[in-house]
Amino acid sequence: MRYGKHAPEGQLWTLRVNSFCWRRSALVLVLFGLAGCAQAPDLLAFGGATTAKVDLTGDWQRDTVLEQEKQDLVLGESLPVELETRRAPRSNQRSRRNQGPSPALILDGLYFHARKLRLTQEATALFVKFDLARVREYRYGEKTDANVGVVGVLRVSGWENDTYLIKSVSDDGTLIQERYSLEERGLRLVRQITISSKSMDEPRVMVQNYSRAP
Repeated sequence: MRYGKHAPEGQLWTLRVNSFCWRRSALVLVLFGLAGCAQAPDLLAFGGATTAKVDLTGDWQRDTVLEQEKQDLVLGESLPVELETRRAPRSNQRSRRNQGPSPALILDGLYFHARKLRLTQEATALFVKFDLARVREYRYGEKTDANVGVVGVLRVSGWENDTYLIKSVSDDGTLIQERYSLEERGLRLVRQITISSKSMDEPRVMVQNYSRAP
C-alpha cells in the first residue's frame, strides 16, 4: 500500500522510524566492513629472483658464546628468558586473545631453540632444516597463507640484497620478520628475528649466531 501526504499520522511516524532504523543498520554494516578491512593486513611480494652473490647452503651450529658477547648490539627490546623458554600460563590465555599471539608461541613456531640448521639454497627456493628434523621451504617472491606453529599468517619471502627476508603477519596485525645473512666471509650465519605488534611499545629483536659445523 502506498501512502501520500494524506496518510494517517501514526502510519507516517512508523514509516519515519523504520526509515531511521534502516539507515542506522546500513551505517553500522558499513562501519563494520571498514573495520574488517582495517584488521586485514596485507604484505607485498618481493625478491622473486635468486641471487648469485651469496650462498647460505651449509650445516650450521649455534654459537651461544658469541651471542652472549654480542648481546649489547641487539636493537630494541629483547625477550625475557621466561618468554623464550615457556608459554604464557593457561590463566592468561583468555586475557591475551585481544593482544594477538604471545611472543613465546611465535618463537615455538619459528623453532627458536634449534641448535643446528641445515640450509639448502636452490634456484627457486630456500630450505631450512631445524635440528636436522623439521624442514621449512621458502620460495623466492612467494606470497602465501602459512603457519608459524599454530598461528595462521600471510607470508612473503625473498632476497633483499644479500639477506634472505621472511615476513609474516597474523590476522591481528602482529608482524614477524626473519632474516638470514652471512658474516666473516661466509663462515658465520646470522639469524635475526623481529616481532612487532600494537601491544608492544617497540619491536623485539633477537639475534642468533651460527658457525659452520665441522
